Amino acid sequence: VEMKFDAGLRLRRSLQMKITVDDWILERQRVKPQAKGAMEVNMVLNQIEAKFQELNHRLRYTGEQLNIQLVEDEILHAFKNGGIRSKQKQKKPLEFFNEYLESCRHRLSDTSIKAYHSAIKHLQGYSEVHRAPITWDLFDRDFGEAFIQYLTSRNISNNTVGKYVMSLKILLKQAMLKRLLHTEFFRDYRVDKAPVEFVYLTSEELDAIMELELSHVPNLERARDVLVFQCGCGLRYGDILNITWANIQGDQIEIATSKTRKYVRIPLNRYTRFVVEKNEGLDKPIFPYANQVQNRLIKQLGEMIGMHQQKVKTK
Repeated sequence: VEMKFDAGLRLRRSLQMKITVDDWILERQRVKPQAKGAMEVNMVLNQIEAKFQELNHRLRYTGEQLNIQLVEDEILHAFKNGGIRSKQKQKKPLEFFNEYLESCRHRLSDTSIKAYHSAIKHLQGYSEVHRAPITWDLFDRDFGEAFIQYLTSRNISNNTVGKYVMSLKILLKQAMLKRLLHTEFFRDYRVDKAPVEFVYLTSEELDAIMELELSHVPNLERARDVLVFQCGCGLRYGDILNITWANIQGDQIEIATSKTRKYVRIPLNRYTRFVVEKNEGLDKPIFPYANQVQNRLIKQLGEMIGMHQQKVKTK
């Protein structure tokens, strides 16, 4: 290992670790991930580099005099006595994932955070089925394909499998940046995508749903009003859940969207006005069900006007 400090000192020391030339990545100064012993060697190199950067930064701003003994004491001495250890390195994957997501709450929506936690929940399910403890060593070359096979066995569609894998890859990348994970096999984990055929309502179909007489089935009437309102304003369902009378300002809807944090103003039209005027005097302009319940009721509404289209998912 060779260290070049700002002060001009260049120090080269042997780590007494051997690899073949073919297994060395010259541009990155690391061992190829698939090589034997790569994890151990790259971990040591990452630790020494981190200590080097820390010492070099300190010297730059304190004016402390640089000498070989200082480098030996601060960096190489720790390595020779069992390796450099950081407090973060001791964190287990689940602990780090949860702490990282908690730190992201100021910039990610609750829906996005929930999606990450769903991926973590499936990771825990994989661990139980395969009796494989969730440690950093779990994420080796073969894990990606095995995890996909597990998700597929749970009757999950390809695109949803891809979302879970992508969420996990993002978490593992953050772990690598924090020097908790010392391999990059996760970069090769496959993310499946299948073409999606979108089923949409025509204006005639939406009008037919709006004109249904549903006073005798309150649950369908409530779901219909939510559907009509959402079609009329184009907001995500997570934002629909948060609509109150405070968001109805004159002839428009004003709301800060949860996903993008953008403040939008949407003029009322005949669809949204139909619901707002109908519920005037009540506690809220609309009363949404949980998303899963709403989806089930929407299918019934479609059948009532003669819609029998099918949406195909690839599994």
